[in-house]
Amino acid sequence: MESDADGNLTALFFNGRDLGSGSRAFEGLNLAVRNALESLKGVDPTNADKQEVEIDPAYELDYKNIISAISACSGKMENGRLIRYISRIKFAPIRAQR
Repeated sequence: MESDADGNLTALFFNGRDLGSGSRAFEGLNLAVRNALESLKGVDPTNADKQEVEIDPAYELDYKNIISAISACSGKMENGRLIRYISRIKFAPIRAQR
């Protein structure tokens, strides 16, 4: 996750693919995580439960964007219930300003 000096999200990446910025980037992240997990289910149905996501935010990034990324990776509400995608979320080591 990249940001400008004011903490605004400028780019969100998933597996090296730029999903853009703003709310559409988080919608894209949610879909990308879902698609990645669905592709794994065909290989091993228990594999999705073992998956984790690493979030690597820019040092200056506003916290609300980090929360949005966690939410997008965690799952989605469908018909009033939560469909869980990822439970294991970790953070990359903090790096000084890039």
